[in-house]
Amino acid sequence: MTNKKTKISSTIIPQSNYRKTTSKPLSELKTTIVPVGVNYPEKKELTKKVVELIDLIQHVTLKKEPSNTKLQKIICEQLFQGAKNISTSIDEVWAMQHPTILNTIKIHYLNHHIEAFILAYEQPVGFLINKYKRHLPQHISYLEGDDLTTIAQLELIETFKAWRPEKNPDLWPLAYTRINGAMKDHIRYISKSDPTRFYDWVTDAAHLYLAINNDNSHESKIENSTMLESAMTQLKEKEKHIVKLYVNDDLTFSEISKRIQLSESQVSRIYKTALKKITAILKDNTPN
Repeated sequence: MTNKKTKISSTIIPQSNYRKTTSKPLSELKTTIVPVGVNYPEKKELTKKVVELIDLIQHVTLKKEPSNTKLQKIICEQLFQGAKNISTSIDEVWAMQHPTILNTIKIHYLNHHIEAFILAYEQPVGFLINKYKRHLPQHISYLEGDDLTTIAQLELIETFKAWRPEKNPDLWPLAYTRINGAMKDHIRYISKSDPTRFYDWVTDAAHLYLAINNDNSHESKIENSTMLESAMTQLKEKEKHIVKLYVNDDLTFSEISKRIQLSESQVSRIYKTALKKITAILKDNTPN
């Protein structure tokens, strides 16, 4: 169990790599702290920076105080050792030491507090998963619910490892974006790798088929995507564009409205109109 956690926390998996068929080399988090000497002249100031960084990570991962004094001691023992005294300024020393000290702190929390970390973000992550699942067909939402939860948790961990607090002290904005992207990547990937599982989502027509046939009443009658493709050609360009953005690109009406500069209500209305047209075309052309 310990070995598994160490492996997870000591590497950075590239975004969405665990959902791809090709494996990319995993890069190690460098944690070698360069000693500045036992008698480093600005030891107090450097120690303060270490404590502040630990406090920040403690708050981000566990949402609580106080800081980890045991971890502080471990880092400072590595930092303030040896006879060599670095004469550069405190800012230069911190710029050099910050990356490896940060990685050391991250690995500590992932090795020893990973369950608490995931639990601390359970509510926002769960909200994001449920929000995304609302845009999926019901049967897919049901089948992939557990996998989406696992992917979201993995992406939270990967975000934490890639996160740079000096750029943004709040982890969640980056995690939100990456988790949302990871779930979309997962659905797109499995729809291509296992098309029969999702009624041939790999084609535009099959994507559309899922959107318009809630009761599957035409499933046994439509043997291929020709009729759907034909129906799509009868839509106006704007209707066709919105349908593809919503069904194929997995965008929400809000996201589409920003992209094509229409109100969200207009996008929704055009989408529904397009589906009614296609449904009518299919019914007219489906043999009894």
